[in-house]
Amino acid sequence: MDKKVHVLKLDIEGGEYDVIGHLIETGVIDRIKNIYFEDHECKMDKSPEGDAWRSKRSAVRKMMKPAGSSKDALA
Repeated sequence: MDKKVHVLKLDIEGGEYDVIGHLIETGVIDRIKNIYFEDHECKMDKSPEGDAWRSKRSAVRKMMKPAGSSKDALA
């Protein structure tokens, strides 16, 4: 992907953190200006997959730091 993306919207029923983590790890996230996503926290709290989802969310949130900052982007 060589182009800049102005808006990326994700609504993939609990898989958003998998995609965002991959975007961060591959550096593709640097080409995306805005990301909008639903994280389905209410659904995942009641889901059998909730613990795994919370672990992924936590790991991705630790990776999400604004450029030049030590603060968590989602804090």
